[in-house]
Amino acid sequence: MYQYEFIEDLEKTIKNEICDAAYYEKLAEQAPNAQTRQTILNIAKDEKRHEQLFSKVYMTLTGTKPSKPARVDPQVPNYRTALRERIIAEIDAYEHYKDYYLQSNRLFYRDIFFDIMHDEAEHAMRLQLLLTESKAE
Repeated sequence: MYQYEFIEDLEKTIKNEICDAAYYEKLAEQAPNAQTRQTILNIAKDEKRHEQLFSKVYMTLTGTKPSKPARVDPQVPNYRTALRERIIAEIDAYEHYKDYYLQSNRLFYRDIFFDIMHDEAEHAMRLQLLLTESKAE
């Protein structure tokens, strides 16, 4: 991936992480119990941290701050549908960030991409567990 294309993709990624954090905060409102709510809010917290890390990468590459959406108001479907959709989205994000990781030749970036990639895989697993638990309720 050429640097210009990567910068454009990175801008989209930053916006996606902001939107994902807002989505999880809204999804947490539908959680069936406090423990589940906290799990979802922890994922939202991770997504905010990802946005900050990607913004740091963006700033080191461009010398400027990335543009961010002014307001994010996600539309969240019912709880189980949202969990299914987010499992797929987290797996897709893992694959996307794996590409970032594999294409990077600087240790600073590779460490960031690996950390975020790992979080996305963990999110997919936790969401799958929540979906499985929701079937039993």
